[in-house]
Amino acid sequence: MGVAGHVLDEPKSLGTMRTRDATLEFKVNPRRSTSQGARVQPFEGPVAIVVDPLSASTSEIFAGGLQKLGRARVFGRTSAGAALPAQMKSLPSGDALLFAFANFTLPDGSTIEGVGVIADEPTGTRRADWTPNQDADVNAAAKWIATQFEVEKP
Repeated sequence: MGVAGHVLDEPKSLGTMRTRDATLEFKVNPRRSTSQGARVQPFEGPVAIVVDPLSASTSEIFAGGLQKLGRARVFGRTSAGAALPAQMKSLPSGDALLFAFANFTLPDGSTIEGVGVIADEPTGTRRADWTPNQDADVNAAAKWIATQFEVEKP
C-alpha cells in the first residue's frame, strides 16, 4: 500500500485485517522523499481510481480505502468482492482446501468481501461504450479529472 503515501498528507489506515489471534492495520505514511533522498510532497490534486469486476484483493483494499478516506473518487463497475487472505491445505485425498483465515474491514468498518468496491460514478455496460479505442470506465475518470482543473473565466 506504499503507493497510497503519494496521495495522503498524513498517516492514515486503509483498513484492518483481523485473524483470531492478531490485528493488522493497513497503515499508510505520507511519502516525503524519493528513493534518492530528494524531498517531495504528497500529491494534493484529485485522484481517480478505475475498478471493474476483475479488480480484486489488494486493488480493492487500495481503492476502497482511499474512497472511504475521501481521498479518491472511484469510477467503473463494482469490483470482485474478493479481498480476504486465504491459505491452502493439502487433504489426505490429494485434494486441496482453500480457506480464508482473516477478515478485512475498511476505515468506516464496512467490508469488501462479497460486496466489492462500488464506484462513486458507475459506468454502463452498453456495447457502444466498449468499441475499439473506447473504455467507458477510463473515459469517465478522465472527464472528471479534467473538470477538476477547469478555471472559471472572469
